[in-house]
Amino acid sequence: MTQILYKQKSSIQKGETVRGMNFVSPLVEYKFYNQNSEQIYKKYFPDADNLQQANSNLILDAIDETKNGYDFKRYDFFSDKNRDSKINPNEELIFKLLLFVSTDGNKVKECYEVVKPADDEIIFFLETDSDSLSEQKLFGRVSEKIRKTYVNTSTGKLYSSFFDGNIIDTVQKYLSKANKPIIEELFINGYITDKSIAAGFFSGLRYLLIALSAPSKALGWVVNKLGEEFDSLKIPDEFWDTENENYSFNKENIIENLSISTDKLAILKNLFTDKKGFNLADITLKMLDDIILNQLAVIESFVGKYNSYVKTEIEDIFKILELPEMEMATDSIAQPIALICGVWNGLVDFVSSIFKFIGMLLEAPFDISKDFQQILEMIDNFWDGLRDGSVWKNLKNAVDAGMKDMVEYLKGKDANDINWVRIYYISGFTISFIGTFFIPVAHVAKIGELGKVGEILVKINEEVGKTISQTAKFVKVQTAEAYHTVSKAFIELFELIKVGGQKLKNFVNDIWKKIADWFLKNRKTANAVDWMSSKLFKFGDDDRTFRNFLKLRQRATDEFYNVLCHGEPDRIIINGRKLKAEEFAKMLLEQGYEKGKPIRLISCHTGVKQNGFASKLAKLLETKVIAPTDRISLNDLGEFIIDKKGKFVEFNK
Repeated sequence: MTQILYKQKSSIQKGETVRGMNFVSPLVEYKFYNQNSEQIYKKYFPDADNLQQANSNLILDAIDETKNGYDFKRYDFFSDKNRDSKINPNEELIFKLLLFVSTDGNKVKECYEVVKPADDEIIFFLETDSDSLSEQKLFGRVSEKIRKTYVNTSTGKLYSSFFDGNIIDTVQKYLSKANKPIIEELFINGYITDKSIAAGFFSGLRYLLIALSAPSKALGWVVNKLGEEFDSLKIPDEFWDTENENYSFNKENIIENLSISTDKLAILKNLFTDKKGFNLADITLKMLDDIILNQLAVIESFVGKYNSYVKTEIEDIFKILELPEMEMATDSIAQPIALICGVWNGLVDFVSSIFKFIGMLLEAPFDISKDFQQILEMIDNFWDGLRDGSVWKNLKNAVDAGMKDMVEYLKGKDANDINWVRIYYISGFTISFIGTFFIPVAHVAKIGELGKVGEILVKINEEVGKTISQTAKFVKVQTAEAYHTVSKAFIELFELIKVGGQKLKNFVNDIWKKIADWFLKNRKTANAVDWMSSKLFKFGDDDRTFRNFLKLRQRATDEFYNVLCHGEPDRIIINGRKLKAEEFAKMLLEQGYEKGKPIRLISCHTGVKQNGFASKLAKLLETKVIAPTDRISLNDLGEFIIDKKGKFVEFNK
C-alpha cells in the first residue's frame, strides 16, 4: 500500500542547539551509543512531525517534504490476510521502516552512529541540504535479524530464492543504476554511510522490500497453479501396464511414448494466459510474467534432464537385447520401462505436492512461518535440485539398486506368481511418492483415481507411509510449530535426495523391504491375475483374454498351436458361448487348423479330468493336447502360471 503524507507544522519549538546540532534535546549533551529508535526520536527530533501508520514512520525535522515535485511517500508491508489494506489484530507486521529526515548533516550522521535498530526495524537517516534530490545524503541501518533473514551469511549474497538470480538482480530493471549498489550494500552489510542517492531511490527500495511480500505471493500463486496441473506430466498406464486394456508395445515409438512432450509443457504455460485470481495491485504485470517464466524454465530443465535420461536408458536396453544371446529375452524390457514410469510418476506427485506446500507458505509467508530463512533455504534447494537434474538422477540410481535386492528377496520367498511389471512400477512409484508424507498438503487419496493400479498404490502408500513418517497425518497445518517441524523434515529429505550417495540408498533400502513385505501379504490385491476361468469372470471377458494374449505374444514360437480362452473341465467359453469339444474342433478346422498339430489349451481346468474337454479334443483332432489342471494365466514374461501347484497334463489321440 502507498500513501502520500503531508507534514503538519508544530506551533511550539522544543529543540535547542547542542554541540552544533539544531533542534535537539538538551539530553544529547553527551553522546551515548546503542540507543533505540524511540530515544533517537525524542532526543534528536523533539520538534519533528512523526507521521505514522501501520508499521512505517516518516519523521520530518522542520523541512518541507515536497521539493522540486518530489513527494516523500509511505509504504506499509504486512501480511494482509483479508485484503482490506489494514493491519488487523490477527495480522503480524513483517518489519518497521523508519525514515528520519533533516537538513542538519551533523545530526543525521550522529543519529546513524548511535542508533541500534530493534530486531524488526530498518532505519534510514536522510540529509536534505539542497533542492536537488541527487545531492541528498543517506545513512541507514538494518537489524541483524532482518539482515540474516534476507542474506545468505555463508556466501554474503542476498538469497536467490524467488527468482532465477539474486532478488536485487531481478528488481534491478526497476532501479536506477546509481541506487542498486546502495540498496544491495545496505542489506548485505547491514548499514550504509554517506551515500548520494538518485531520484527513484525510495521507489526502488519499495520494489526490493515487496520482493519479500507481494512478489512472494505472486510466486505462491504461480506454483500453486503449477502444482494443481503438474499431474499432466505423468506417463499414461497404457505405455507400461501389460494388463491395461489399451497396452501396446511398440519398440520404435517407446522413447517418444516415455518422454514428456512439448505439448504437455504447453499445458502448463497456458495456465497463465489468464491472470484471474491474482491481485496485481502491489506488483507490475511484467514482474509477474518474469516470475512465471522463471518457474516454467525450472520445470523445463527438470523435464529435459528426464527426457535425456529416458533416451539414453532405452537405447542402452535395446543394444543389449540386440545381442544374439539375448534374442529370446525381448520380453524383459517391460520391467525396466515400468520402473522408469513408476519413479517418474511418483516424482511428479512429489514435486506437485512441494509446489503446493511452497505456494501455501509464499502466499502468506509471515502468517504462519516464523523462520523465513528456513523457507528461503528450502526453496533454494528445491529449485537447484530440479534445475540440475540431481533429484531425478540420484533417486533413479538408488531405486535401481534397491530393486535388484527387492527382486532377489521376493524370489527367495516363493513369489514367482507375482506380476513383476506391476512390482517394478508400484515400487518405483512408492519410493518416489513416499516423500509426500513429509508434506502437509499432499493427499494420498488422489492417486486412487488411477483405476486398479491406483487402488493398489493407495493401499500400499497408506500402510508403508505410516511407518516412514508421522507427518502423514498432517492434512492442514495451522501453527508455526507444525510448519517448522514439517519444513525441517522436508528439507532433510530433499537434501538426502539431492546429494544422493549411501544415505539415500539406505533410505530406499528401508522402503523397499516394507514394500516387498506388503506384496507378500497382499498377493491377491497386487497381482490381480487374469485367470482364464469362467468361475471368476463373465463368459468371454474379452479384456482379460486380450491382456493374456499380449503376454502370450512375448513367448517364442514352438511346436504348439495355442488356444487362449476361458475354460471349465468339460467345455471352453468364447465370446459368451459355451462350446463342447465337438463344436470347438469343428470351429478350429474351419479357421484353417491343420489336423495333427499339437495343441496347448490355455484354459482353466480343461486338463483336470481324464475324460474331459482336453481328452476329447485330442481324439477328435487326432493330435497331442496339453491342458492345465487348475486356473491358468500368464505373467509379463509370457510364462505360464498355474494355480495351486497345478500343471499341464498331456492327452493323446
